[in-house]
Amino acid sequence: MGAQGRPVKELCELTCKVRAILKARRIWNAHMEMKGIEVVDLNQRENDILLPWSSDMSKTWEQNFRARWAHMLDKKAARTADAKRVAKQREPVVQRHFYGEFGLQRELIAAGIMDP
Repeated sequence: MGAQGRPVKELCELTCKVRAILKARRIWNAHMEMKGIEVVDLNQRENDILLPWSSDMSKTWEQNFRARWAHMLDKKAARTADAKRVAKQREPVVQRHFYGEFGLQRELIAAGIMDP
């Protein structure tokens, strides 16, 4: 988990997020230039990331990023709530759901939808 309890992103997710930020910055720059306000243009590497045929950001970038912000990043952990929920969904639980005292079959019979 990350610093705020959010899962750590994979490289492809980081690339998509960086592209979204750069696109927003490019639109903002165009908007400000129309008003005559000076802006800081995107550099060549930032423009390259925005190209549709460009690949994900390099592994080197990811390694540098993770090294710089390691104190705020943790590895992803399995969600224990999901693991507990899946562990409970065994055959007896399913049988009780369909055929138990308050199961689906009895409800359908009581509603007249299904024959006994």
